[in-house]
Amino acid sequence: MEVKRVTCWEELKLELGKVVSEVERKKKTNPELMISEPLFRGHSDSNWELCTTLERATGEPEYPTSKYKEIIRSICPTITDVCGSRFENSQLNFSVEKSKDFPDDERSGYMAYLRHCGFPSPLLDWTASPYMAAFFAFSSRKRPKSGEVAIYSYRKYPEGFEEFVEGEARIHGIGPCLKAGKRHMYQQSEYTLCKKNHAKGDVVYGCHKDVFDRGKTYQDIVVKYEIEYDERKEVLADLALMGINNFSLFQTEESLMNYLAWKYFK
Repeated sequence: MEVKRVTCWEELKLELGKVVSEVERKKKTNPELMISEPLFRGHSDSNWELCTTLERATGEPEYPTSKYKEIIRSICPTITDVCGSRFENSQLNFSVEKSKDFPDDERSGYMAYLRHCGFPSPLLDWTASPYMAAFFAFSSRKRPKSGEVAIYSYRKYPEGFEEFVEGEARIHGIGPCLKAGKRHMYQQSEYTLCKKNHAKGDVVYGCHKDVFDRGKTYQDIVVKYEIEYDERKEVLADLALMGINNFSLFQTEESLMNYLAWKYFK
């Protein structure tokens, strides 16, 4: 993983803009290739690893897909009863026989919905907007121990193709067109899922870092941009002018109060 340290918000905007421009240039030059759009993610502490909430909850780099799917299948009726969720157990295909397959839209939407609501998830969430990623990096009022935040850019197929070895961890892209709730749309969300097939037939959710650390120059490219937390005031003011704030991204009463508190007590 390449790490770039930028000195100010204006420099960061230029760097992130270069990522978007490069992809647009490649797509125009090679319209026949399936070159993937860049995705972005913000961390409010540059020391945080790129790991999923399922990894953090279990403390394990791998987790059986069948076990996780049984858990989220079992909680679906409770979610439906209490939250009025749009998901029904009868619509979700959680059969063990399907566990090797790429998730279908209905299951992917349900998993993304759970991720947005804070349930431990094997999905790593990203946004198509570098500015939204910057907001998530700078939104916390708590100064990080490192004194810096981080924004990541990710390109799955920068050259329009993918190579993989059977049995190795592989990253799948999910989204953006999912039935996953309004927050998914507000945040221009997309997701990645790392899976690995063991020789004995077991399928597990793996660790994204294992894939990123291979350092391939033609796929799964991640660049980390580090910037001082002290840029926060300027960044949030700039993003607010773009209509990016806590309320616009979450649309809850709590997020409205958070935005108003920032507006009047900067």
